[in-house]
Amino acid sequence: MVFLLSAKDDSVLVKGVDRIPEICRALPDIEFILAGDIEGKALAVIEGSNLSNLKLFGFLKFQGPEFVELLNSSRVVCLPSRMESFGAALIDGALLGCWPVCFDVGALAETIGGLGSLVSDGRIDDLARVIRELINDESISAEEIRQKGIERFSQDRRAELLRSIFAEWKPKWFRSGSRAQMKILVVVQAYPTEIYPYSMAFVHARNVMYQQLGHKVDVMSFSAELAYQWNGVNVCTESDMEKTSIEAYDAVIFHAPNLRNHLRFWWKYRSRIHNLIFIVHMTEWISRWMYAPKPYSFLGWKSRYLKPSMNRIYDFIKLKIWRWFLVGRKAESLRIIFVSDWIRAAASRSMGLDFSELSFPTYVIHNPIHPAFAARSYKPTEPMEADVVTIRPFDDSKYGVDVACRMAESRPDLTFHIFGKGRFFMHYKAPSNLKVIDKIFPQHEIPDILMKYRMAALPTRLDSQGVLMCEIAAMGMPLLVSDLPICREMVGQFPNVGFIDNDRPTVEVPQIAVEQAKSCSGKFLASNTVERELEVFKGSHEFK
Repeated sequence: MVFLLSAKDDSVLVKGVDRIPEICRALPDIEFILAGDIEGKALAVIEGSNLSNLKLFGFLKFQGPEFVELLNSSRVVCLPSRMESFGAALIDGALLGCWPVCFDVGALAETIGGLGSLVSDGRIDDLARVIRELINDESISAEEIRQKGIERFSQDRRAELLRSIFAEWKPKWFRSGSRAQMKILVVVQAYPTEIYPYSMAFVHARNVMYQQLGHKVDVMSFSAELAYQWNGVNVCTESDMEKTSIEAYDAVIFHAPNLRNHLRFWWKYRSRIHNLIFIVHMTEWISRWMYAPKPYSFLGWKSRYLKPSMNRIYDFIKLKIWRWFLVGRKAESLRIIFVSDWIRAAASRSMGLDFSELSFPTYVIHNPIHPAFAARSYKPTEPMEADVVTIRPFDDSKYGVDVACRMAESRPDLTFHIFGKGRFFMHYKAPSNLKVIDKIFPQHEIPDILMKYRMAALPTRLDSQGVLMCEIAAMGMPLLVSDLPICREMVGQFPNVGFIDNDRPTVEVPQIAVEQAKSCSGKFLASNTVERELEVFKGSHEFK
């Protein structure tokens, strides 16, 4: 007997429910049981097929008695999904003695490889052949399958791996037995909310890592109207700080410090903040007149002329005030972290200030890449959606969507997909070989999407680091980026990265270089970013 899982309407294609009738017809003499919340489109697909060898069991409580009983009575557990980030049902099946069978999609090669059977995506005949062979093969016992599952996925093994990871990741001062916990206040302009879940998400990712290492983190958001909690991190309003002992914090962190709020906040509490760290990410300390590209013409005269002129006046005043502030600070009261050498040099030029002559130290510590990228390697899965993929906001000219269009025009023999949102393509016609997909994704979903393309292209005109560029490069995926100093600084050493001229972009496919890319990506991992930040917060700053 073969155990299958179904899904709700919105996951019919993702979970491969439409493939189930074809699998059952290919094996008419084998009994299938199908469990899941089957309704609407999913139910119509199954019932309309009139399959005599398929029994429906409807919703079953995950890992409940009936769920376990059905798996115990099955020989094979099959998941015909088109995408899976883990495949927990297959592992549960293996732990109960069922042989896992699935298509080679998403993360299943990592989780199921060596434990079950993987078939090229969409090859129903091959899947049916593997199932028949397993049903007829009595040489592999259910107990053998179960033991293999336990060896890989037991709670004891997971706990052991987590302990080893955190033991290696802890900073030197944390391991040495000195004070294990810092109390950190992070001051930001905005923070993720239910309505804006991606607002300064890169700051939240850091805060979670700080907490995982045993530190207490509080966030003060200038945009917050009420106190709330976001994924275990406490967020308060500016008015809440009036009732808080700021001097009790071991470190106060200003992310992307701006003139309007951060400097005002510092002035109000300056006598109570004894350890202040700025983390500079982008335009807050550079002259947009000097560095920002011209806006697209379709945005209108206000965006093209009025706003840049106002920005020039504001930046002139802003940079003068920041220069005054920095020159007046003492060594023991301030430290500054820049996310790249380029942004430090650009800030120095914009302010007319040599940071090396200041009384306090500055550092370059990159933004860390998302764990979803650090844990994955590029492994293309057939069939490909297209040759080249680009993920970009459409309307800000610094992201170079027009450059991506010219890349597509230069290679009519290749197919291109571009994901993003904006009005650009309402005013400019996309080349015939470029498909525009009006969609954005959470970071953790992007690696699975990338596996469906032969290469990525991320043109840019202005970046302080380009985190997505670093994340894709670290996976070993062939990647084309603009030939700018910041791109050379970040990914110039990656053999899988090629560089394009924004004015005359051409497409030459770089090599796949997974192992070499992993060896180059260490500077973006948490151990070389978050750990170094914490050393600066602590005062153990032996590097620049």
